[in-house]
Amino acid sequence: GMALGTPLYMSPEQAFGQKIMLTSACDWYSFGVMIYEWLTGNMPFKGATAKETMQMHCYEPAPMPVNTRIYGAPQALPEICQALLCKEPNARFSAVKRLKTLLTQS
Repeated sequence: GMALGTPLYMSPEQAFGQKIMLTSACDWYSFGVMIYEWLTGNMPFKGATAKETMQMHCYEPAPMPVNTRIYGAPQALPEICQALLCKEPNARFSAVKRLKTLLTQS
């Protein structure tokens, strides 16, 4: 029942401390945070405290990474990133499939 992880990269289910829901979807969410950070140079959610950051992961809508700083990044990547940041764990897997397709096309 306690939250485990690094608040800046923590999935909503980790922030809620829902041990039974900790699956690979948590890792894909964190990967979405890393893609967002890579594309924009910023974190998608960053509160004044760790608790505030975790609450943002749980309740704030996932931001669309705009003003990307990576020249030549695939056009679909911001949308995939936003989908990986979905609050519902099972919904992230469609983004994973799209990401795999995008990576194998090059």
